[in-house]
Amino acid sequence: MSDIISRQYALQRPMLLLLVLGSLLTTQVAKSLDEVNSNPLPLSEAPSSDDVDTLTAEPAPTTPPETGPSGDGKGYSVPNPLISGDESPKPEDKKAADKEKPDAEKKPDAADDKKAEGGDGPAKAEVLEEKIPPPPVPTAEDLEKRKQSALNYESLGEKFFGYPITGTSATRFRARRGSGDHDEDMYEFVSMDFGDKDRQLATEHFDLRYAADLSGRRTGTKADVFSGIVDTYSSARDLEVYSAYTDFHKIPGIEFLRAGRQWNYDTSEVLPFDGLRLDTDALVGDHEVKFSFYGGVPVYSFALVPDGGDVAGAAVEGRPWKSMRMRLDFTHIDEDYSQDHKDSTDPLVNSLNPGQGYLHNDLASFSLWQTFRNPNVQVQARISELDGRARDGFARAIYNKSEWNLQVIGSYNVWFNQQTRLTNQYDMYFDTLAGQEPYQNASLVVSKGWTDNFWTEAGAVVRRLTHAGNETTFNHEFDRYYASLQLRDLPVKGLTFSVTGSRWDGRGQSPASDELGGEISYKAGKKFQTFAGTDYALYKYDLFQGNELDQVRTYYVKQRWKPTAWTALDVNYEREHSLKSSFDTLTVTFRIDF
Repeated sequence: MSDIISRQYALQRPMLLLLVLGSLLTTQVAKSLDEVNSNPLPLSEAPSSDDVDTLTAEPAPTTPPETGPSGDGKGYSVPNPLISGDESPKPEDKKAADKEKPDAEKKPDAADDKKAEGGDGPAKAEVLEEKIPPPPVPTAEDLEKRKQSALNYESLGEKFFGYPITGTSATRFRARRGSGDHDEDMYEFVSMDFGDKDRQLATEHFDLRYAADLSGRRTGTKADVFSGIVDTYSSARDLEVYSAYTDFHKIPGIEFLRAGRQWNYDTSEVLPFDGLRLDTDALVGDHEVKFSFYGGVPVYSFALVPDGGDVAGAAVEGRPWKSMRMRLDFTHIDEDYSQDHKDSTDPLVNSLNPGQGYLHNDLASFSLWQTFRNPNVQVQARISELDGRARDGFARAIYNKSEWNLQVIGSYNVWFNQQTRLTNQYDMYFDTLAGQEPYQNASLVVSKGWTDNFWTEAGAVVRRLTHAGNETTFNHEFDRYYASLQLRDLPVKGLTFSVTGSRWDGRGQSPASDELGGEISYKAGKKFQTFAGTDYALYKYDLFQGNELDQVRTYYVKQRWKPTAWTALDVNYEREHSLKSSFDTLTVTFRIDF
């Protein structure tokens, strides 16, 4: 196992060296261009105030495939084993941030998933705003002032370093107690951008996470109650580089060119790799036909690192008509574990290896996004094929009636065939969950704002196995029906109260039950916000312990303080009680945006 870890760090060191050298090179290029940049650009070339990059946000955690009920009981997804329960972020998609797409073309985010799968809080429909006369048309002099203001803008990082630098640093302490045990951990997350894409030909970005186990007990594979992936290492400290890449700009015919450690979010499976990605400019007029090519070496954050491996893929997308976008993806991955399987005497290493020592998979997918204006409906669908067999399908429709403050979301997921061991990029959960059984999952959510202060939401989530006899731990059938109401800014401004009643039916595997949940929050000005509440989940899983918790009631209190516009302090306490155990968790996070 120590050889595997050494190899993992050996892969990361070149990326760090490449990042440092790239930053130094870009700094020198920027200095040589100072004379050019010191002169104001012509009006037609100068960026507007809208082009000024904002401070980067903390990256979102990786979203895994839907394979088990979530801890909050609102769907059927699992936490990401890559982050060992430390809420590690995944890198921010800078490409997606650089361009705007219609809402129907955006991948569903965590908030959308919560609404579609039956979250506890009513979804906020669009609120009708008071009609205000349009502002006066700006004069040429006004426009020139705005352009010059945008050119002179300096972020907090640029004011300190004299070079465009933005980023986020978050320090997190977590303490857990329960079942006669305890654990204390410290994490540091850093995300930084170097350069300005409007001024430099090349810009850099990196995300990293540093973890330290403060409890001082190295349990290894003999895990205690709170041990995770990091506890299996020989050291109590771990550094993980999630991304380190350089983007190249203003190249004729190329919309996007990135080299280094990166994450491809446009594929049907989020794909981390060390390599190169190139996207062409749009072709064929209004049909906006684009081609994408990528390739390199797969990244293994916590998995067994193979002796060899490669990833290569291509995609084409376009618009048959203006309101529809279609995309076709193909990705090939190879992994070679033959040498480890042959030489290792470690039973854990051998148990994680396929018998033949080689794995390769081909994944093809087709996606489409369609927007209808009357009625206002957005549709998204995807279907994929793995090694010539149907893998999974997804469909979602969203209806909005803004003048009624009404929103309806329906979604459907299906997993067609039983899944056995695959390459790590396509099945990072096999060693915990074993094979994936075929299933279907459907949800419907209706939310309505009756007044500015009173909102309601109702929904249903139904999950069925294709072969019901295969129901096991981590793989259940269930029904959930719920209704919520929310009061906003009553009786005082900033106060929000919500209550949710739900009906859980375990389909004979767990007793049916009626549960209540709720939350109260208060926002005092711009600096303080407090939350307190409780929720219930029929199933809650801890993948690293390999345990399934049933009938879990959670109580929580959260406090946020923003002393300045660029700092925030969050303190969260959570009490979790199930049939067999109870746990307490305290998390303190301090964040700086610069």
